[in-house]
Amino acid sequence: MAIPASGALDFQNMARECAYGTWGSGNITGAISIRDLVAGGNSFGSGQSYPSINTSSPSFPPNTTPVTVDSFYEYDKDASSISAINVKYDGGRGGSASSACSIAGFPTTVYTEGNLANFMSQTNLYANSAGTANANGGWYSNGVSARRWNGSSWTSALTSC
Repeated sequence: MAIPASGALDFQNMARECAYGTWGSGNITGAISIRDLVAGGNSFGSGQSYPSINTSSPSFPPNTTPVTVDSFYEYDKDASSISAINVKYDGGRGGSASSACSIAGFPTTVYTEGNLANFMSQTNLYANSAGTANANGGWYSNGVSARRWNGSSWTSALTSC
């Protein structure tokens, strides 16, 4: 859950979102430093250590001073930079770069940190938007080039279509 977009904010709930990704629940111990919520750790006097701010959140407080409470509006600790893209995919045993390139349209959806133009240079290719399951092995293409994915990593160089 994210920090609300408007209304009153309190340090206890901001700390819960920063620590656990839960607005309104979770145990926070000791003092809360707004600098620790942004920078991570507890070197600015917080009673517990916080993870660094998630810059994949569409809205996040900057790691600069002064930090203002209103810069936390809509911050989401659990936000992901993973996005859906439609690609050409040939998962057949005899698949090849040319067969992936020749598929009409972009009928297969996969998930990555990149976009259609650069997804084959990303480290991971996922089957779901949470990024918890790797995409199936096979040849993938963006229509310009193709590359083989073995289900956990890229196993070939980029091949032009």
